[in-house]
Amino acid sequence: MNSMTTTVNQREIKNRIKVSRIVFWISFVMLLATRTVQTTVLTSYIPGFFLSGLTGIASILLVSKMFFLDRITNTRAVLMFITVFVTLIAAHTSGSHGIIPTVLLVLGCSEIPFKKIIKGYLMIVVPILVIAYLSTLTGFTTNLVFSDAGNVRYAMGTIYPTDFASHIFYLLCAYVYLKAERINLIDLSIIGVGFIGVSILTSTQADMIGIGMLFFLTILFAFQNKIKRKKQLGKIYKHTEQNLFFSPVIIFFLMCILTFTFNYQNGFFVRLNGLLTNRLVLGNHAYLVNGLKMFGQNIIQSGWGGTSSEMFNNSIGNLTYFFIDSSYIGMLLCYGVIFTVITLGAISVNLYSRIKAEDALYMFVWLSILLVSAVDQHLLEVQYNVFLLGICAEFMNRTAKHQNEMSYVKYAELKEW
Repeated sequence: MNSMTTTVNQREIKNRIKVSRIVFWISFVMLLATRTVQTTVLTSYIPGFFLSGLTGIASILLVSKMFFLDRITNTRAVLMFITVFVTLIAAHTSGSHGIIPTVLLVLGCSEIPFKKIIKGYLMIVVPILVIAYLSTLTGFTTNLVFSDAGNVRYAMGTIYPTDFASHIFYLLCAYVYLKAERINLIDLSIIGVGFIGVSILTSTQADMIGIGMLFFLTILFAFQNKIKRKKQLGKIYKHTEQNLFFSPVIIFFLMCILTFTFNYQNGFFVRLNGLLTNRLVLGNHAYLVNGLKMFGQNIIQSGWGGTSSEMFNNSIGNLTYFFIDSSYIGMLLCYGVIFTVITLGAISVNLYSRIKAEDALYMFVWLSILLVSAVDQHLLEVQYNVFLLGICAEFMNRTAKHQNEMSYVKYAELKEW
């Protein structure tokens, strides 16, 4: 009798997980495809109501998955409720409602193997970018080219060169993590080609630095065993690795200090602002004008993307560009203090759990993303940063306890039942 009950329970668990994953993948494809298309010139040829409809359907499916298909403990239910509640308020006050499906997608990743998410991300984003670029070659869409201080910058089918550069950076992050222990010289060459391509085609310094950091940390990962065997060097490496989960908070506070205390009378700040292409000035201006709010606020921004630039007035006069490029400053000012604390806390806890699982490459990839996000606005955009979904997704432990992602899920399920 007990064996029959166990068999029935296992069958129910298996069916529930199967349905849950189908719902997730449908939502994932809808949201990721919609968001990626909106970063390309193809978005002008697709009705806005269609893209909004797909986003709405995906959001409803994700909510259904979380409440009817996922196992939710009391603690997790409370955390999810707080996160969604704060997100809804932040989205309303900031006017940026796109953050809602992003948070739902992150929370809806429960019981989904992360590496399968990475593969899905590559299978969706790469073809869309290729199609968008080919559409410019055929004349179907506009081939956007920008000139900046004598440099010709190509958007390559996206709405702005920095968007294309960011796509390349995050695609390389995903590719590197998929390769893991099988990384070789060919993979490093691919990262090098990405760096050269971004440099020549877009001249985007932030993503060039990010790709360079990814290249260095990938090499560090490849030689980590040799480094660990060195007595003194090994101690430094292990100590640094074990404390990387502090990096989101450290980088966040460092960027806040540099931005909020910016002073034109200080030569260091002026030179640093020049290197960061006015990001400190723009962030400081946004802070002085708007201040900090617990649940965020609406800040009108105008970027260079697309075929035209929106003009608006303020106390300085007519401007054609005002954008908070730093993900940290933008998140803090637009979405508020509480949302920022929850986000940084979630990323830090996620990194801590991967440290315990000895997943060094995951931490190194995240470190590259966190550093780039200091001067780049794509940290909370899943069409770029798919690693956000790692916060709630399932992982294969690199320690010997669970070698297979599927067996790990089954083990966790049976243990709880």
